Amino acid sequence: MYKLNIFVLLLAFSIFAFQSCVVYDAGKEAVLPDLAPPADYKPIFIQDIKNINQSNLDNPNLMISRADVHDPDKIKLYTHFIDNGKTYLSGAATNEWLKRWCELTIKTNGTSKIIDKFTVRESTAKDRLPLSIALVLDHSGSMGEERALECQFAVEEFVKNKKADDAVSIIKYDGNVLVESPLTTSQLISLSNFQKTGLQGFGGLTAVSDAIMQGINEVSRSDESKQRVVIVFTDGFDNSSKIAFDSVIAKAMETNTIICAIDFGYGINKGFMKRYSDATNGIYHHVYKKEEFKLVFDDIYNRFEYFYVIEFEQPDFGEHLITLKLCTPKGDLENNILINNLPDVGFINLLNIYFDIDKSTIKKESDKAIKRVAAMMNVYPGMVIEVRGHTDSTNKTKDPDYNIKLSQSRADAVKQALTKTGISERRILTRGYGEHMPVAENLTPEGRAKNRRTEFIIIQK
Repeated sequence: MYKLNIFVLLLAFSIFAFQSCVVYDAGKEAVLPDLAPPADYKPIFIQDIKNINQSNLDNPNLMISRADVHDPDKIKLYTHFIDNGKTYLSGAATNEWLKRWCELTIKTNGTSKIIDKFTVRESTAKDRLPLSIALVLDHSGSMGEERALECQFAVEEFVKNKKADDAVSIIKYDGNVLVESPLTTSQLISLSNFQKTGLQGFGGLTAVSDAIMQGINEVSRSDESKQRVVIVFTDGFDNSSKIAFDSVIAKAMETNTIICAIDFGYGINKGFMKRYSDATNGIYHHVYKKEEFKLVFDDIYNRFEYFYVIEFEQPDFGEHLITLKLCTPKGDLENNILINNLPDVGFINLLNIYFDIDKSTIKKESDKAIKRVAAMMNVYPGMVIEVRGHTDSTNKTKDPDYNIKLSQSRADAVKQALTKTGISERRILTRGYGEHMPVAENLTPEGRAKNRRTEFIIIQK
């Protein structure tokens, strides 16, 4: 068995090297053969739902499927309690079971700390927003006809079984990107546009990032009543995109789009697709069998349908290992996830800074946000940030520049608060935008509240 595993790994490496270095003259990629999955490969695909009181807990698993680190107040862990590798167990957020979510720890720079305060709630099919989904499918030459067809059949079943109010777009890509079926809730329109013709018209290189960007553009056509999700499938390297990774992530953040990534086989760029999912709170899978294509698409869909949300207070900015434990009658289960809530350069980050009405005096409840930013800047002594102030459109004065002046004064107040912690004022730029960069309509109290905000952006690390 040991020799067989060594042979499989060597063969996979040879194929990877071949795929990375050899391209046909016509810009075609070589077809990769099917290989047996690793010996320890034990995929979990949610296929059905069962109430926990109807389960014997034969072979339970706890999985943190994704994490949202972008809320300025809370970390959210989207978690699944699964039995026998396929059955989601609902009902584990009731009074009896709430006590069994027994421990949450955070490990930072080698030091572990128990999180005393966290909440657990369950979201089910009746709770979730309708989805706006772009299915982004690799049709590069390395896929080959058989796998391309298998992927197409899986997507066909996905569209047939989706909920009526979920919108779907289908995108194929090799070195070029084609929106074969534009975003629609109509199953009939989707399936009539979708061509199940293998690699016909495709078979070239691989432009993953370009294709994801097109997927983001497609789901962005839906309004905020739908949750925007891009599900991207690939079997190889991105070797021909014109759009950079950071640009795609910035667009995803701007449009509130979640990117879920599926890697297939041994010829992948390890870690590349997972970066996409991690940066946007998405789900990541790595599969090895073409028979699993339908299962993996359905699994992602099901994970947006049913999940437990574990919420706790944002720690300081940086890398953290989070471990969650569930103490069941059949034994303790635990799962962990590595998160990094340090913002990237150029990304806009909301600060929970509070002011009195029409004033730039910072309220006491803002101290936590100030301390978090100061701690981050102390860790990175070369970091420079810009603090940005915004207001809503309300202006009861005769001064047309009143809101610009107020927002600038508030940004300056945040700078002053940071310098009091010891941060050099040379490392903090400020700018007031007034009412000119709204993130919501100013017609409602809720919209105006969203527009009255303070942000920071990292200029350099």
